[in-house]
Amino acid sequence: MRRILIVILVLAAIVAALAILNRERFQYYRFDPELWMRLSPVRERQKRYYMARYLIDHGLLVGKSHTEVVAMLGLPEADGKDGVLYDLGPERGSLFAIDHDWLEIQFGHDGRVKGNRIRPD
Repeated sequence: MRRILIVILVLAAIVAALAILNRERFQYYRFDPELWMRLSPVRERQKRYYMARYLIDHGLLVGKSHTEVVAMLGLPEADGKDGVLYDLGPERGSLFAIDHDWLEIQFGHDGRVKGNRIRPD
């Protein structure tokens, strides 16, 4: 009986630790356009990472036009002929956080999103 209680307490501690460590992922792993726009200050952009991951994982950008992407995500930090970049804040897991993560969206010849990914500087 005592061993079972110890095992239950250890498992509860592990679950609690994982929940604390992944708090932002659980909180931000969805796409909320209003929240995306509110997280525009540089110090808050890192929270956009999970929303960008959600957009990619669920294919919500593929097939959209440039105009639809801008309506959904706002003006990009970099806008080129073949794609756009959205700043996701300091690179995750970096000790010095010198580089940034970016949501890179590529457009095909038809002007629609053909691919997207998260990439560092």
